[in-house]
Amino acid sequence: MVLVVGDVVGLFQQGTAGEGSDVSSLRLPGIQQQLVDAVLDTGKPVVIVLVSARPYDLGRADAESSAILAAWLPGEGGGEAIANILVGKTNPSGKSPLSFPLRAGAMPYAYNHLAKSAGLPRQHEFGFRYPFGHGLSYTDFTYESCEVDRTKMGTDGTCMVRVRVRNSGTVAGDEIVQLYVHDRFASVVRPVKELKGFARVSLEPMQCKTVSFRIKADMLSFIGLDYSRIVEPGLYDLMIGSSSEHVVWQQELELTGETRVLGQDWQLTTETLVEQ
Repeated sequence: MVLVVGDVVGLFQQGTAGEGSDVSSLRLPGIQQQLVDAVLDTGKPVVIVLVSARPYDLGRADAESSAILAAWLPGEGGGEAIANILVGKTNPSGKSPLSFPLRAGAMPYAYNHLAKSAGLPRQHEFGFRYPFGHGLSYTDFTYESCEVDRTKMGTDGTCMVRVRVRNSGTVAGDEIVQLYVHDRFASVVRPVKELKGFARVSLEPMQCKTVSFRIKADMLSFIGLDYSRIVEPGLYDLMIGSSSEHVVWQQELELTGETRVLGQDWQLTTETLVEQ
Protein backbone atom coordinates (compact mmCIF):
# COMPACT_ATOMS: atom_id res chain seq x y z
CA MET A 1 0.00 0.00 0.00
CA VAL A 2 1.31 3.46 -0.93
CA LEU A 3 0.25 6.53 1.07
CA VAL A 4 1.18 10.05 -0.08
CA VAL A 5 1.28 12.86 2.49
CA GLY A 6 2.92 16.26 2.76
CA ASP A 7 2.56 20.02 2.48
CA VAL A 8 -0.48 22.14 1.82
CA VAL A 9 -0.03 24.16 -1.40
CA GLY A 10 -0.02 27.96 -1.13
CA LEU A 11 2.19 31.00 -0.67
CA PHE A 12 2.50 33.73 1.97
CA GLN A 13 0.78 31.96 4.87
CA GLN A 14 -1.76 30.22 2.63
CA GLY A 15 0.33 27.03 2.57
CA THR A 16 2.69 25.16 4.86
CA ALA A 17 5.98 25.84 3.06
CA GLY A 18 7.76 28.81 1.57
CA GLU A 19 8.23 32.42 2.54
CA GLY A 20 6.10 33.51 5.50
CA SER A 21 5.01 29.94 6.26
CA ASP A 22 6.89 29.03 9.42
CA VAL A 23 5.22 26.51 11.72
CA SER A 24 5.47 25.71 15.42
CA SER A 25 5.16 21.94 14.98
CA LEU A 26 6.67 19.22 12.81
CA ARG A 27 3.37 17.33 12.66
CA LEU A 28 1.79 16.77 9.28
CA PRO A 29 -0.79 19.44 8.34
CA GLY A 30 -4.48 18.78 9.02
CA ILE A 31 -5.58 15.24 9.82
CA GLN A 32 -2.85 13.54 7.77
CA GLN A 33 -1.25 11.94 10.84
CA GLN A 34 -4.61 10.39 11.74
CA LEU A 35 -4.77 9.00 8.21
CA VAL A 36 -1.25 7.60 8.53
CA ASP A 37 -2.13 5.91 11.82
CA ALA A 38 -5.36 4.46 10.41
CA VAL A 39 -3.53 2.99 7.41
CA LEU A 40 -0.83 1.52 9.65
CA ASP A 41 -3.55 -0.04 11.81
CA THR A 42 -4.62 -2.20 8.85
CA GLY A 43 -1.48 -4.25 9.36
CA LYS A 44 -0.62 -4.18 5.67
CA PRO A 45 2.84 -3.18 4.40
CA VAL A 46 2.81 0.59 3.87
CA VAL A 47 5.20 2.81 1.92
CA ILE A 48 4.96 6.51 2.82
CA VAL A 49 5.73 9.07 0.12
CA LEU A 50 6.44 12.46 1.70
CA VAL A 51 6.01 15.38 -0.73
CA SER A 52 7.20 18.46 1.12
CA ALA A 53 9.61 21.38 1.29
CA ARG A 54 10.50 20.71 4.94
CA PRO A 55 11.08 17.73 7.21
CA TYR A 56 8.11 16.34 9.14
CA ASP A 57 7.64 14.07 12.13
CA LEU A 58 5.71 11.08 10.77
CA GLY A 59 5.04 9.58 14.18
CA ARG A 60 4.54 5.82 14.12
CA ALA A 61 5.50 5.63 10.44
CA ASP A 62 9.20 5.89 11.30
CA ALA A 63 9.08 2.51 13.02
CA GLU A 64 6.06 0.80 11.45
CA SER A 65 6.06 1.66 7.74
CA SER A 66 7.97 -0.51 5.27
CA ALA A 67 9.73 2.52 3.79
CA ILE A 68 9.59 6.32 3.64
CA LEU A 69 10.38 8.05 0.36
CA ALA A 70 11.19 11.75 0.78
CA ALA A 71 10.27 13.20 -2.62
CA TRP A 72 10.64 16.86 -1.57
CA LEU A 73 9.11 19.05 -4.33
CA PRO A 74 9.88 16.89 -7.38
CA GLY A 75 8.36 19.03 -10.16
CA GLU A 76 6.61 17.94 -13.34
CA GLY A 77 8.60 14.72 -13.70
CA GLY A 78 8.15 13.78 -10.08
CA GLY A 79 5.30 11.35 -10.58
CA GLU A 80 7.24 9.20 -13.03
CA ALA A 81 10.41 9.37 -10.92
CA ILE A 82 8.56 8.29 -7.77
CA ALA A 83 6.80 5.46 -9.62
CA ASN A 84 10.10 4.16 -11.03
CA ILE A 85 11.56 4.00 -7.52
CA LEU A 86 8.49 2.32 -6.01
CA VAL A 87 8.43 -0.47 -8.60
CA GLY A 88 12.19 -0.97 -8.49
CA LYS A 89 12.95 0.33 -11.96
CA THR A 90 15.23 2.98 -10.45
CA ASN A 91 17.49 2.40 -7.47
CA PRO A 92 17.28 5.45 -5.13
CA SER A 93 20.60 7.10 -4.35
CA GLY A 94 19.73 10.54 -3.01
CA LYS A 95 21.05 11.75 0.33
CA SER A 96 19.16 14.14 2.58
CA PRO A 97 20.47 17.75 2.28
CA LEU A 98 19.38 18.45 5.86
CA SER A 99 18.70 16.67 9.14
CA PHE A 100 15.21 15.59 10.17
CA PRO A 101 15.08 16.95 13.75
CA LEU A 102 13.58 15.00 16.63
CA ARG A 103 11.27 17.79 17.75
CA ALA A 104 10.36 21.34 16.77
CA GLY A 105 12.07 22.43 20.00
CA ALA A 106 15.39 21.40 18.46
CA MET A 107 15.03 23.83 15.57
CA PRO A 108 17.08 25.15 13.98
CA TYR A 109 19.06 21.89 14.01
CA ALA A 110 22.11 21.41 11.80
CA TYR A 111 24.62 18.56 11.56
CA ASN A 112 27.48 21.10 11.78
CA HIS A 113 26.39 22.65 15.06
CA LEU A 114 28.86 23.95 17.63
CA ALA A 115 29.68 21.77 20.62
CA LYS A 116 28.37 22.76 24.04
CA SER A 117 30.72 23.39 26.93
CA ALA A 118 31.96 20.18 28.48
CA GLY A 119 29.83 18.85 31.34
CA LEU A 120 26.56 20.52 30.34
CA PRO A 121 23.59 18.13 29.94
CA ARG A 122 22.22 17.50 26.48
CA GLN A 123 18.74 18.93 25.89
CA HIS A 124 16.58 15.83 25.32
CA GLU A 125 14.87 17.23 22.21
CA PHE A 126 18.14 18.23 20.56
CA GLY A 127 19.08 15.74 17.88
CA PHE A 128 17.99 14.17 14.64
CA ARG A 129 15.55 11.53 13.46
CA TYR A 130 17.43 11.13 10.18
CA PRO A 131 20.86 12.79 9.86
CA PHE A 132 22.24 15.04 7.15
CA GLY A 133 23.54 12.92 4.28
CA HIS A 134 21.30 9.93 5.10
CA GLY A 135 19.75 7.87 2.33
CA LEU A 136 18.92 4.21 1.66
CA SER A 137 19.31 2.04 -1.43
CA TYR A 138 18.06 -1.29 -2.78
CA THR A 139 21.62 -2.56 -2.48
CA ASP A 140 24.41 -2.45 0.11
CA PHE A 141 27.80 -0.77 -0.03
CA THR A 142 30.95 -1.80 1.80
CA TYR A 143 33.83 0.56 2.56
CA GLU A 144 36.76 -1.83 2.26
CA SER A 145 39.65 0.55 2.94
CA CYS A 146 40.41 4.20 3.62
CA GLU A 147 43.80 5.87 3.78
CA VAL A 148 45.49 9.27 3.70
CA ASP A 149 48.84 9.78 2.01
CA ARG A 150 50.22 11.80 4.91
CA THR A 151 49.37 12.60 8.52
CA LYS A 152 51.27 15.90 8.64
CA MET A 153 51.30 18.85 6.23
CA GLY A 154 51.91 22.57 6.31
CA THR A 155 49.22 25.22 6.48
CA ASP A 156 49.72 25.64 2.72
CA GLY A 157 49.89 21.92 1.95
CA THR A 158 47.72 19.29 0.27
CA CYS A 159 46.83 15.72 1.20
CA MET A 160 45.02 12.90 -0.58
CA VAL A 161 42.36 10.64 0.97
CA ARG A 162 41.53 7.42 -0.89
CA VAL A 163 38.45 5.29 -0.23
CA ARG A 164 37.73 1.85 -1.71
CA VAL A 165 33.98 1.16 -2.04
CA ARG A 166 32.26 -2.06 -3.14
CA ASN A 167 28.65 -2.76 -4.09
CA SER A 168 28.14 -5.84 -1.93
CA GLY A 169 24.49 -6.26 -2.96
CA THR A 170 22.72 -7.84 -5.92
CA VAL A 171 21.60 -4.81 -7.95
CA ALA A 172 23.42 -1.86 -9.49
CA GLY A 173 23.39 1.36 -7.49
CA ASP A 174 25.06 4.67 -6.66
CA GLU A 175 26.70 5.50 -3.36
CA ILE A 176 27.51 9.04 -2.21
CA VAL A 177 30.86 8.95 -0.41
CA GLN A 178 31.16 11.84 2.04
CA LEU A 179 34.24 13.50 3.52
CA TYR A 180 33.98 15.40 6.81
CA VAL A 181 36.52 17.37 8.84
CA HIS A 182 36.65 18.48 12.48
CA ASP A 183 39.05 21.10 13.85
CA ARG A 184 39.90 19.93 17.39
CA PHE A 185 41.37 23.20 18.74
CA ALA A 186 41.05 26.64 17.19
CA SER A 187 41.03 30.31 18.14
CA VAL A 188 37.31 30.33 17.25
CA VAL A 189 34.91 27.55 18.25
CA ARG A 190 34.45 25.25 15.25
CA PRO A 191 31.58 22.89 14.31
CA VAL A 192 31.55 19.26 15.45
CA LYS A 193 32.06 18.30 11.79
CA GLU A 194 31.83 19.90 8.35
CA LEU A 195 31.26 18.36 4.94
CA LYS A 196 34.36 19.08 2.84
CA GLY A 197 33.80 16.82 -0.16
CA PHE A 198 31.58 14.17 -1.69
CA ALA A 199 31.53 11.92 -4.74
CA ARG A 200 28.86 9.82 -6.47
CA VAL A 201 30.06 6.30 -7.29
CA SER A 202 28.10 4.11 -9.73
CA LEU A 203 28.67 0.41 -9.05
CA GLU A 204 27.45 -2.84 -10.56
CA PRO A 205 26.88 -5.79 -8.17
CA MET A 206 30.18 -6.76 -6.51
CA GLN A 207 32.05 -4.04 -8.43
CA CYS A 208 34.65 -2.01 -6.55
CA LYS A 209 36.01 1.49 -7.23
CA THR A 210 38.41 3.87 -5.51
CA VAL A 211 37.41 7.45 -4.68
CA SER A 212 40.18 10.01 -4.15
CA PHE A 213 39.74 13.37 -2.41
CA ARG A 214 42.46 15.99 -2.88
CA ILE A 215 42.23 18.30 0.15
CA LYS A 216 43.97 21.65 0.18
CA ALA A 217 44.74 23.34 3.49
CA ASP A 218 42.46 26.17 2.30
CA MET A 219 39.51 23.81 2.94
CA LEU A 220 40.35 23.94 6.65
CA SER A 221 40.24 27.74 6.81
CA PHE A 222 37.76 29.89 8.72
CA ILE A 223 37.13 33.53 9.64
CA GLY A 224 39.38 34.46 12.55
CA LEU A 225 38.97 36.97 15.35
CA ASP A 226 40.21 39.82 13.14
CA TYR A 227 37.73 38.85 10.37
CA SER A 228 40.48 37.52 8.09
CA ARG A 229 40.22 34.05 6.56
CA ILE A 230 43.00 31.98 8.10
CA VAL A 231 44.44 28.45 8.23
CA GLU A 232 45.73 27.57 11.70
CA PRO A 233 48.21 24.86 12.64
CA GLY A 234 46.81 22.14 14.87
CA LEU A 235 45.05 18.79 14.90
CA TYR A 236 42.17 17.91 12.59
CA ASP A 237 40.04 14.79 12.24
CA LEU A 238 39.40 13.50 8.72
CA MET A 239 36.26 11.35 8.47
CA ILE A 240 34.71 9.24 5.71
CA GLY A 241 31.09 8.10 5.89
CA SER A 242 27.85 7.39 4.08
CA SER A 243 26.17 10.13 6.14
CA SER A 244 27.16 12.72 8.73
CA GLU A 245 26.58 10.13 11.47
CA HIS A 246 27.55 6.86 9.78
CA VAL A 247 31.31 7.43 9.86
CA VAL A 248 33.32 4.37 8.80
CA TRP A 249 36.86 5.80 9.04
CA GLN A 250 38.65 8.53 10.97
CA GLN A 251 42.25 9.72 10.84
CA GLU A 252 44.15 12.47 12.63
CA LEU A 253 45.83 15.10 10.44
CA GLU A 254 48.32 17.60 11.87
CA LEU A 255 48.87 21.00 10.24
CA THR A 256 52.27 22.48 10.97
CA GLY A 257 53.86 25.89 10.53
CA GLU A 258 52.56 29.39 11.13
CA THR A 259 48.99 30.63 10.86
CA ARG A 260 48.43 31.57 7.22
CA VAL A 261 46.19 34.44 6.14
CA LEU A 262 44.52 33.64 2.82
CA GLY A 263 44.75 36.19 0.07
CA GLN A 264 42.52 36.61 -2.98
CA ASP A 265 43.34 33.25 -4.59
CA TRP A 266 42.06 30.85 -1.92
CA GLN A 267 40.01 27.90 -3.13
CA LEU A 268 37.28 26.17 -1.13
CA THR A 269 36.77 23.14 -3.34
CA THR A 270 37.88 19.53 -2.95
CA GLU A 271 38.92 17.76 -6.12
CA THR A 272 37.51 14.23 -6.51
CA LEU A 273 38.45 11.32 -8.75
CA VAL A 274 36.60 8.00 -9.17
CA GLU A 275 38.61 5.16 -10.70
CA GLN A 276 38.29 1.40 -11.19
